[in-house]
Amino acid sequence: RELVGVRVLVAEDAADNQYLLQKILQGAGALVTITEDGQKALQKLSQSAFDVVLMDLQMPVMDGYQAVRNLRAQGSAVPVIALTAHAMREEKERCLKAGFNSYLTKPIQVERLLQTIKRFAAANATTPAHLHVAPPDLWADI
Repeated sequence: RELVGVRVLVAEDAADNQYLLQKILQGAGALVTITEDGQKALQKLSQSAFDVVLMDLQMPVMDGYQAVRNLRAQGSAVPVIALTAHAMREEKERCLKAGFNSYLTKPIQVERLLQTIKRFAAANATTPAHLHVAPPDLWADI
């Protein structure tokens, strides 16, 4: 239960991915909130504090790129991790330019997902003290 107390917002439109991510994250002790598009994710972020956001890139209403651009324009520094089925270098660079902190590909690799969330949550000041470590090199393993 390596993510006990970590508040994670998941913005993902596919119900099967929502279910899978919720089970994995809750199993690791995270407090999980699910939303299905970028616009609703921005609303949730304006109402509650989260330690980490997992955001799909391709969603209806507002995609992940626009959502993270809006979030950064509002001055938010919450760590946002892109989730995508596209593993191309160009996609990774586009994510970084848009304001994402990291990038994970689907299908989800559970251990990598949990370690990435833990690393970013530890660097986020609102995270429980037992998770704090030295600030990560955010793109080191990509």
